[in-house]
Amino acid sequence: MESDYRYYQRRAASEKAAALRAVTPAARERRLTLARTYMAKAQQCLDAPAFALSA
Repeated sequence: MESDYRYYQRRAASEKAAALRAVTPAARERRLTLARTYMAKAQQCLDAPAFALSA
C-alpha cells in the first residue's frame, strides 16, 4: 500500500507535468496551484509525529 507521503508526491509531480502541457495560462496556473497543494500535504506528512501502534 502506498504511503500518504508518496501519494501526495506522485500527484504533485503529475500536476507539474500537466502544467507544462497546459494550453492556456489559466489552466497552467490551476495545475500549479494543485501541485503546490499536494506538495504542502506531502510536507505535512513528513512533519507529523509518528504514531505508536503499540498499546
